[in-house]
Amino acid sequence: MGKHERAHLVDKVLLADLEALAAFLGVRRATAQARDLGERIRWLLPADARWLDGLAERACGRWARGDSAFGLAPSDEAGIDQRFRILAALARGEAEGADPRTFSVRVFPTHPNDASKIVERHRAGLVRMLRSVAQADADDAEAAPSSALAPTTDEGLSDDELLARFGLTRFPAPIFLSGPVTVRFGNTPEDGLLPGTAPPFVAVQREWLDGLSWNGEGPFSILTVENLTSFHRQVREARQADVCVVYTGGFPSLTVIRALRHLLRAAPTPPRLFHWGDVDVGGARIAGHLEDSLGAAVVPHLMDASTVRRFGRAGRTGDVTALSRRPGAVGIIARTIVETGLLLEQEAVDPVPVGNASGSASCQSGRQRPASSTKGKGDRSRYSPGAGSRSGTSGAKVQDA
Repeated sequence: MGKHERAHLVDKVLLADLEALAAFLGVRRATAQARDLGERIRWLLPADARWLDGLAERACGRWARGDSAFGLAPSDEAGIDQRFRILAALARGEAEGADPRTFSVRVFPTHPNDASKIVERHRAGLVRMLRSVAQADADDAEAAPSSALAPTTDEGLSDDELLARFGLTRFPAPIFLSGPVTVRFGNTPEDGLLPGTAPPFVAVQREWLDGLSWNGEGPFSILTVENLTSFHRQVREARQADVCVVYTGGFPSLTVIRALRHLLRAAPTPPRLFHWGDVDVGGARIAGHLEDSLGAAVVPHLMDASTVRRFGRAGRTGDVTALSRRPGAVGIIARTIVETGLLLEQEAVDPVPVGNASGSASCQSGRQRPASSTKGKGDRSRYSPGAGSRSGTSGAKVQDA
């Protein structure tokens, strides 16, 4: 076809108004749909749950390209609404101690049909989203939300353990503790008493926490222990009459946080709060999470540079520069990692009584134990729930549960 014969054909069209074309064709642009979805989502979210804002932004970014996000197509507006309602309820702590079906009814009290099954239908997608938050937290430590509901986990955490960090569990786990406390099962003198001094430790159910009280006037201290093996050794080999030792199960659940808040609030004088855990990124975040959730300063125990140099090992420390600039225990532990270039599993260190901010490293027996390759259930966990504010004092300004 010659040049003049093609003169009447359209060679190209310059589109001046995409919105007008979409309206003419009776379709919605993906970007406009994503923008509308984002506006609908944001009014559901708690103001202090920054990690949910990040999830919403990532989801909207995918929807704007016409893609699905976390198993939700942009056309599935009902599913999107349900998923973010569930996440918002998790952020507010409404799942604490609840099984999935009871929690589902709480979130969707007016749903006409099968309200108890909605959370279970979204379970796989919820887990994907929570793991996505964990990865974003790991990639950007400085921007990581301080809320306890900002998940921090390693890849070994099971789906059930992950959801349990937000309080959602079929059977709430008891809290292991040992120390100068007593647990009353009821509200009358005739009700049973459980002494916290019973060797080697006691298991306190969530329903008993309101009956937890200190024995005597103190002063007392609290030592939280990250890993189960070290907890067992601490309560057997380094018991102290004035120290309550609490097992966190890795990253502490809402129930553990509630127990610690109760202990801090019920003490005659503000207890000192110590934490013993792994010297790695996860261990630093656990200590920081305790400070944020409890509003109390945390003293790292057996996590100082001297102990790390003595018993630590070379490994992938990750980029902890941002964490090292943060105040409180999280910054102290991160700076120890930067200073030594080493990591430390707490099972490699013999337990000693708490006593000073350096972790009583001078009390070490000089005997190094190999790091255990098998931790107790939950030891690998790095997630989950509760909120609070950091206090710069060693005393405890405790927030209500």
